[in-house]
Amino acid sequence: MDSFFRPDNPFSRFMTQVFRLIILNVVFIFTSLPVFTIGAGLTGLYAALLWREDDDGHTLGIYFSSFKKNFRQATLVWVPALALGAFFSWELYLVFHVLDPSFKLLQIPVWLMLFFVVSVLLYAFPLIARYEEKTGQLLKNCVLISVGNIPVTILFLVILFLLLDFGLHNGTVMVVLFSIFLFMGFSLLILIFSFYLRRWVFPKLEGKNASSED
Repeated sequence: MDSFFRPDNPFSRFMTQVFRLIILNVVFIFTSLPVFTIGAGLTGLYAALLWREDDDGHTLGIYFSSFKKNFRQATLVWVPALALGAFFSWELYLVFHVLDPSFKLLQIPVWLMLFFVVSVLLYAFPLIARYEEKTGQLLKNCVLISVGNIPVTILFLVILFLLLDFGLHNGTVMVVLFSIFLFMGFSLLILIFSFYLRRWVFPKLEGKNASSED
């Protein structure tokens, strides 16, 4: 029975991880309430979960340190990307619901631009959390990484699309997803993304074998 309560017990480690995800999720939500701070918040989540997954007891310190250190650059990426994403989404709405069907081909360049924006949002914040580079080079690297790792990029997009699609088309699912994300969904999603980034994307950038990670 004593072994059940030991800190190195698998169940104890699991519950510690769950508790850490809950705490990070709550902190992320509160620090992201102004909306324009979401980029810095995502960078903080990646700093705490992607690169410091086995760190003990310093999760919040890592989050706030990254949030403060990378606030300016993360915000410079997040705010324009959010505005562009909203603009291109509105353009797609016009193409599908307002314009004549003969204008359907106009969606192609819009989708390409939206892919560029989403690629930046997918990879910018883990890059900011890990490396120090100028914003222009960062944006270029995001696009190159997204194209060079198409399977991972598509997987991320599918996950996000399914969450959005299920939430928008089913009221019950929307309530469930809202509850999950309010509880630990954001940090859990970043943890899932971090697994694939750590195993298949960033080892290429650092010249490491995925099998030698961790």
